[in-house]
Amino acid sequence: SEHLNNNIISGQTALGATPADTDEFLVSDAGTIKRVDYSYIKGELNSPAFNVFQSSSASISNASYTVLSLDGNTYNPDSKFASNKFTPAVSGLYYLEAKIRYNTTSTFTALQVVIRKNGSALVRGTNNNTNYSTATVSALIQSDTDDYFDVEAYQNSGGSLDLINNAESTYFLGFRVISTWAI
Repeated sequence: SEHLNNNIISGQTALGATPADTDEFLVSDAGTIKRVDYSYIKGELNSPAFNVFQSSSASISNASYTVLSLDGNTYNPDSKFASNKFTPAVSGLYYLEAKIRYNTTSTFTALQVVIRKNGSALVRGTNNNTNYSTATVSALIQSDTDDYFDVEAYQNSGGSLDLINNAESTYFLGFRVISTWAI
């Protein structure tokens, strides 16, 4: 109060909610009082974000890659996951993770889950253990405003296999980690 008049800035009224991006704060920059918008100091938000899963029956043919129809929605507040793909529309570095689990005791030589970017395989999780019917993959992936991501499954048991359709067994999730990434 020594330097600021109490009828201008008093501190008597508390802010009862998260500040708006245009709310301003006073800071001292080496003795010079400056104002700064909240948008510069609030930190990164991990959005857009989503978590979807296979809620209906899905059969994966032998020795073929099949794009998953992930139709169960656990979390999708920005509606960026639609039509079986995640289209963030916001540039940044994203954490993406996918898991598949087959309902089988069959033997096979490989199971794969693939995260694709714009229709091309980007990262692949492979399980060559014939006694375990799950494959998982995760990665940090750079995205531009026009990129999209989806998931495909592969198996080679000799016949078709059904995926387990629940949120713990067959899912795809992701969120923005930071807005820019320099290599």
